[in-house]
Amino acid sequence: MKSRTLVQVLAGNGLAKRLIPHMILLLLAPFAGLVAAPPTYAQSDPVTLLLGMPGAALLNFTTISTGIPIINDGTAAATQVEISTLTLMGSTLTSPSLPFSVGSIGIDGAMTPLFTSFNNPNAFPGAQYTLTVGGTYKVGTTTYPFTLTGKVQIPAAAPGSSNSQTVSVAPNPAKGPFPPEPPSLTAEDADIPGCVVPIGPVVPATPSASTLAQNAPLAVAEQQPQQSISPGSTVAFLLNKSLGTSVGHGFPTEPSGASAALISSSSQTVVFVTANSSAVYSIDGGSTFTKLNPTTIFPNNLAGGFCCDQIVQYAPSIDRFVWLMQFSRGTVNGQKVGNLQRLAVASPSAIVSNAQTAWTYWDLTSADFGLGTQWMDYPDLAVGKDYLYVSTDAFGSPGGFMVLRIPLSQLKAGGTINIRYTHPADGTTAWGSHLTQNTGTTIFWAGNKHTSGLRVFSWPETSTAYSWTDVPIFSWSNSGYSSITPPPGVHDWMTKLSGFPRSGVLGATRSGNDLWLAWSAGTDSNFSQPHVEMVDLDISAGLALKKQVQIWNSSYAFAYPALFTDASTGEIGLSLEYGGNSSFFENHVVGFWGDFLVYITTSSSIGVGRYGDYVTIRRNANPKFFDAFGYGEKDVSGVGQPDVHYVVFGR
Repeated sequence: MKSRTLVQVLAGNGLAKRLIPHMILLLLAPFAGLVAAPPTYAQSDPVTLLLGMPGAALLNFTTISTGIPIINDGTAAATQVEISTLTLMGSTLTSPSLPFSVGSIGIDGAMTPLFTSFNNPNAFPGAQYTLTVGGTYKVGTTTYPFTLTGKVQIPAAAPGSSNSQTVSVAPNPAKGPFPPEPPSLTAEDADIPGCVVPIGPVVPATPSASTLAQNAPLAVAEQQPQQSISPGSTVAFLLNKSLGTSVGHGFPTEPSGASAALISSSSQTVVFVTANSSAVYSIDGGSTFTKLNPTTIFPNNLAGGFCCDQIVQYAPSIDRFVWLMQFSRGTVNGQKVGNLQRLAVASPSAIVSNAQTAWTYWDLTSADFGLGTQWMDYPDLAVGKDYLYVSTDAFGSPGGFMVLRIPLSQLKAGGTINIRYTHPADGTTAWGSHLTQNTGTTIFWAGNKHTSGLRVFSWPETSTAYSWTDVPIFSWSNSGYSSITPPPGVHDWMTKLSGFPRSGVLGATRSGNDLWLAWSAGTDSNFSQPHVEMVDLDISAGLALKKQVQIWNSSYAFAYPALFTDASTGEIGLSLEYGGNSSFFENHVVGFWGDFLVYITTSSSIGVGRYGDYVTIRRNANPKFFDAFGYGEKDVSGVGQPDVHYVVFGR
């Protein structure tokens, strides 16, 4: 059914106050229902409470555990928020006891999770229930009532499987140069808070050894001769190149990139890097970089215009860089249209010849995948043996996490591409996650079903069908996502992380029969600072848990993990972010899992309240080394400016 549910919000005295358009998307639950009229608000009430998409899990056949995101899109904090009504259709509330205080909810999209438990003897996988949350909050000394309603969807049964769908897309013939235009960095293009992972059964575990962050031992502006270094030895840095504060237009910076040696000249390496809405490339291995303006290379008159999230990969089997660009939603002939993801490919030699005209590209629209006028957001890329994989958070009906599979041979040929794609509704638990790197002949992706269980998806290249299974793991904390930079009490660099992507499985890589998955976790009695949880699953044993470890330190936080595998040794390389505890600025770090030591590659001099949303790690043109892309924040006249770094490191 091509319909959707609009969460109804009632607050204040009922006078009109129009919702910011992008927040309406927050209310579009990916489940069947009726479309209601936009809610109204009091002009005098600066709080706008919204209900995000609740996460839900069925425990012990009758217990429904939920994580309910309550969002404030207003301009003033909602204080003394108290829940007095909490109902789930056909169910009995077992926790929390009412009335229940959730404290304060900050401004501009801040989110506070409400964890609940209901008993329903008739509950079953795939069921959907109406949720109502009501109560009061204060602004100053004035008390306001509110009521939020929406749908709770229990994930489908596992193990399960489904067949992919198909669509064909022709290449876009338009060639530049085009007049430069500013990126469409509107409020509508903000990432939408995903499902809050519900609380699962308590399964205690012993934490792994803590991880120390120290300054990188080498920070050079010129590339050093590449070395042959044995596994387990000291980490070597061949390059730690700042691209400058003028790179990284948009906020947050979200750097991505890849490198490749020219087939005709193995001594010449091309590097291509993106950062939110900007792009640069190097034809000398990263010693010098040249800026590119994406809006002059490609037409910018589709949907709402070029926006923000960008991902870069290199596919060695076809000798092509792959560049994925996200566009805003827009209006055509007075009608609202969905957005698109633009997929472009170019060989390293073509970039050396002319980086402006090197690209062949395809526009993948919301309508292509049955999403109508809805939104595709937060993309990722992975390269398999014979296919390229694209992922996106897909809105609409149904909505969820969607994976596309495209033959690499067709991308190289530059003609029509035949895409297979998954049903978004199957991937609601994987909202905000990323794809497995080094994936070989099977692509994997995953999401946290609850805090002691993963749902892992797999799709062999030999099949049109994909499947999923649930993997029991040790419990981890899904609260306490906060990390303050100097000066104390001013900037929380995890402000956005607490809502999105929260505990999305961002780090994923395959090493032989080991599948490594990693995500940002909160605080508890074992971890006084936010940290990273990692699991190692045995692919040959049906994805059974081999080990669960953490990247943590009691003096600072870690978050936003990205993983990649050393092709020669099987070791897992790390690229992530660290800082906080009122003593450390947010900065990029790299290293190897198992060293319990990571190296700080940037030198931030100012704190920010919005960091992320991902960093990157790839295989270097020399497969014994990694390319890592991260950023710090520099104080430029009292304003934070991103300092993007390209880092080459290895053993």
